[in-house]
Amino acid sequence: MNMEFSKRTLVALKAAEVAAKVIKRAEGNISPDLIRTKGINDFVTDVDERAEEAIVQTIKGMFAEDAILAEERGTLKGNEHSGVCWYIDPLDGTTNFIHGVPVYCISIAYEIDGVLWGGVVHDPNFREVFVAEKGKGAYLNGERIQVTRNDLPGDCLLTTGFPFRSFRFLQSYFQLFAHIIPSIHGLRRPGSAALDLCWTACGRFDGFLELNLCPWDIAAGTVIVREAGGRVTDWKGKEGFMKTGHIIATNGLIHDWLLEQIGLYFPEQALL
Repeated sequence: MNMEFSKRTLVALKAAEVAAKVIKRAEGNISPDLIRTKGINDFVTDVDERAEEAIVQTIKGMFAEDAILAEERGTLKGNEHSGVCWYIDPLDGTTNFIHGVPVYCISIAYEIDGVLWGGVVHDPNFREVFVAEKGKGAYLNGERIQVTRNDLPGDCLLTTGFPFRSFRFLQSYFQLFAHIIPSIHGLRRPGSAALDLCWTACGRFDGFLELNLCPWDIAAGTVIVREAGGRVTDWKGKEGFMKTGHIIATNGLIHDWLLEQIGLYFPEQALL
């Protein structure tokens, strides 16, 4: 890479690499008794937990005073003067992993004083490593990446994830898709929000939208999209996506158009 990243970003890269080895060793060996249900359509395996432990130990070994918010372990408090919090998803796309669908990844990000600063998404199947740091650009396997320049919806391929934790918005969601699909090039649903964001950042998709995600699902991908020149907001066009989990990430050129379409089926009060 041409850009030198900070020590925390380098540690994130190392932690993701360690976790990827844990996951690859376990592929194809997941028995039903190692799968537990956390909620509706929300699963965890011992692989998630072992990968997360490897990540936490790698980070804490270098930055013991930093706080961590991890999907499986929850919050690990740090020194209140550190100002740094990490977001860890050790296996984004667990349902795909369980079923042998090769679309899942490790997602690690950190924020400094409340600002998302660095992010790494490691895809162990396609051996793709996305990394970005605030002000330093976004990279895929060492090469600089950028979002697309498509400004017409008819030229755009979008990606999404269907509601699976809460079905409160399900009907409106499908009404929205029925409305926009005739106006776009296509719509995909791979099953990993972190990869959806990264694939938007590198130009495979022109935009991504989903509801009810968790901070660890989207933190790293948000940094990567923004450093690739894209735009990320909540479904009201504001910065609340880390709290609400309602996120839109686009190349920036179709962002306002997509917000307008969403507004037809999701009035602002409905998203509170």
